[in-house]
Amino acid sequence: MVIDRYVAGRRRTRYPVPEVLSDHLSNVIRYLGINCVLDVGAHLGEYVRLLRHDVGYAGPIISFEPVTRNYRLLSAAWDTDPQWRGFRFALGDTDRTEKINIYRASNLSSFLHSSQYGRERFPDMNDPPEREVVEVRRLDGLFDSLGLSDPPRILLKIDTQGTDTQVLAGARKTLEYVVSLQTEVPAQRIYEGMPTLWQALRTVLDLGFEISGMFPITRDDDDLRVVEFDCVAIRPECDPDRRDGRLIVNS
Repeated sequence: MVIDRYVAGRRRTRYPVPEVLSDHLSNVIRYLGINCVLDVGAHLGEYVRLLRHDVGYAGPIISFEPVTRNYRLLSAAWDTDPQWRGFRFALGDTDRTEKINIYRASNLSSFLHSSQYGRERFPDMNDPPEREVVEVRRLDGLFDSLGLSDPPRILLKIDTQGTDTQVLAGARKTLEYVVSLQTEVPAQRIYEGMPTLWQALRTVLDLGFEISGMFPITRDDDDLRVVEFDCVAIRPECDPDRRDGRLIVNS
């Protein structure tokens, strides 16, 4: 049952009405007063375009993208956006160098190897990947050099194709300033060794976040199973308009 309330002429609901990711992010950014977005696994800047054009976020964005050819395209793009900058690093749980697998569909590039299911679902993962040595850094080691607002109220978006939990393991200090987290969680594992759905969600919850939205990214063409979700989560103690333990959204 959905319970509606009307406050100052606006309908408010205890349970979110059906919405798309961009609508949800717009609500989260506004309610939590987010003043910086960290875009981990930027690829070709798709998330930044979502924030700028669909969400309406105009504040600072810092992107991280390790693959050289992707980074070159990104750096050309942020030359036209003074609030957007980035680094050619992967983020993880330790500082190191590591080879990344670059598949024909470059948005699937990962430190992990494709699973049998991944190769069946995504034909571009069947070809032997290119491999590039990239630098991996802990976000905590970079934090003081990022020049964030004081105090920072961060939306941390992570999309690393199977290693999001490693990014979080290297960001424990930074997470003190993260009021919202967006991470990709698998319903079906397309890489060997990636966390299960429940392991990924458990990591988010154990870090003190509460889930505010789950949005399917892709589905299996054969039987409509969800392959991956974008999971958006918030720190409840940071919500300035909190009622009964839930994030309240406008419709």
